Formats: sequence, structure tokens, C-alpha cells
Amino acid sequence: MRTTFIFNSITFILSAITLFKGFFIKKNFSRYFIANNKNDLIDERSKMYCNKNQLINSINFVHTTNLITAIEVYFKIPNTIFINSLNYFSEKFSKKLIFIFVNKILEIYQVKKHYMIDDYRYLGIFIPICNKLNIKTTGYMHGRISKELKFQEPLKNYTFDELYIWSKFFCKELLRINPNYAQKKIIIYNKFKGLKFSKKKKKRRIILFLEESIVPHSFFFKVAKNILIKNHYEIAYKFRPNNNKKNLVIMSYCKKNKIKTFHKGSFESLAAKQNILAIVATNTTALINASYFGVFPVCIKSKYSLNFYFKEKIVFPLKMDANILYQLKKIFNKKKKLHNIKKKLWQKK
Repeated sequence: MRTTFIFNSITFILSAITLFKGFFIKKNFSRYFIANNKNDLIDERSKMYCNKNQLINSINFVHTTNLITAIEVYFKIPNTIFINSLNYFSEKFSKKLIFIFVNKILEIYQVKKHYMIDDYRYLGIFIPICNKLNIKTTGYMHGRISKELKFQEPLKNYTFDELYIWSKFFCKELLRINPNYAQKKIIIYNKFKGLKFSKKKKKRRIILFLEESIVPHSFFFKVAKNILIKNHYEIAYKFRPNNNKKNLVIMSYCKKNKIKTFHKGSFESLAAKQNILAIVATNTTALINASYFGVFPVCIKSKYSLNFYFKEKIVFPLKMDANILYQLKKIFNKKKKLHNIKKKLWQKK
């Protein structure tokens, strides 16, 4: 708790300095993005509208919970406001404070346009304020959309002036949640456009198990054990990119069994470089993205799974109480179904 308070106090002071600068300089644009600990400091989902060379022209609302990353962001990215520190003190004293802070910042800098991913934590802050100040809002889809996901309520309640979305399939899902978008501008774009695909890939094909929050590690051990028995495939383990605390039990098991681990970067960046045959997970957005790369999206059937995936038939179910290797072999023979999933999910028009 003390560490959290210190972090937010420091980033709040840095944000206050940026706010003061606004009395002397004006910016037509504001952007919101999540910072990461990579060299460019910008989360991959925000790169479409966050070209690092252009950030000098905008006031930049940043979300990060890492002090080292925050300080690096502050000195490398101009005009930075740490939105989560404003939110922290708003929750401590009065929930109205976050609205007062953001409203004042946008007014002082005389912002005319605001860009952000559809981050459900902040939609209810930015959109009402921008509407009040007549600031045009442009949003970018950053994760799967489904009525089943309760935390996506803000998508139902708040509407961007224009929204960039991945495909026709997700456009339909969005309109189910928020019919108001029928009167707004929806633009379909290729979210993978900036990825560079490697021509040289390993001959042996990889089954990649993805780490997810809450999901028990026992799922990985059971899948790995079955694959290791028969040496037909190579299994690898992908840690969550923002998880700095690696599970030592997983690390030890992987080292003992010569299982390759990936720590940084997204699944998508790996899929562009590695010869991945399939991913195994339960509810991650990567299960949707997999088919774009010709990777089999294998979804474990459990209480942690997103039923929407099974209902729409956009994943291959894996039952943990049946022969896992036998199920996987059957899945890998269904290349036509994989092609149909890709067509269903990633159709542009």
C-alpha cells in the first residue's frame, strides 16, 4: 500500500508539472495509451495513433503502474499526464476529482480531438468530458467484444464519434451491445498491418500455451505432459508480457523438460516470426487473433472459458478429461475449418 501511494504521489506531481505547462503551450490533440517497458514505451494496441515522433504535438494521457517505466515515459515522451495517478487520488478523496482534473487539462491545452483505445476503465471519464467540451473522440478496438463480458458495460453506455474496429464480425457484435453506433462512423482497419512477417521459420511446429490470470497452472502441466509423452510436437510457454513475477514452478518445469519460454512481446509478434501450429488458452483475445496467422485456436473447456467462443464456433474446444493428444491430432486435421474461422472473423466487408 505504501509503495502504491509513493508511486502515485510521484506520478501525480509529474502530471501537475505538465498541467502547469499547459498555461503557456496549446495542443489540438490528446491521446490516451498504455505504456510498457519496451524501448518504444508504447503498447502495441495504440501504435496506430501513437507514432512516437508525433507525440510532441499532443497532450498524452498515460497508464502505467511501474515507476521506472513512468519516469522513462516522462522524460522521453513530452506532455505526459499519468491518468491512473489522477484516478488513484480521486478514489481516495472524491470520485468527482478525476473528472475535474481531466476537464481542466483538456480546457487549458485547448484540445479539439481525442484519440484512445476503447479501454473500459476510462471510457466513462473521457467521452462525457469530451462531449461536454465539443472535443471529437476517435476510438480504436483493442480486445474482443462480447455481451458475455460484464466489464465491457462502458462500451454499451458510451459512444465514440468514430471507432476503428477489426472486422465486419466485430462490427456486428458492437452493434448488439451499443446500437447507437449505427448513427456513428465505424471504420474497419487491419490491426496487423504494421507487423513484419519472417520468411525464415523453424521446420518443427510449436504448440504454444498462453499464461492467463486466474487460470490454474495445472492446465498447462496436463497439456504439456501429454505432448511430451509423444515427441510429435514442440510445446512452448508464453508468459503474460506485463507480468514481471514469473512463476518459479513453471520456470523450473520448463527448464527441466527443455520447454522454451517467451516472456516479452505479444502472441501476434511471435506468430509473425515463429512457426506456431496452435495456441492453447481459455479466454484470451489471442484465441481470436490466431486464425489470422493460420494458427489453430485451441480453447480449454472450463469455468474460465469464454462461452462466446464456443457459441460462435470460432475456436477448437479441448476437453481436459479426455485424451488430449488424440483431440489435438483431430483438430490439426481440420484445416478447412481453420480457414472458415479466419474468413468469419477477419472479413473486411
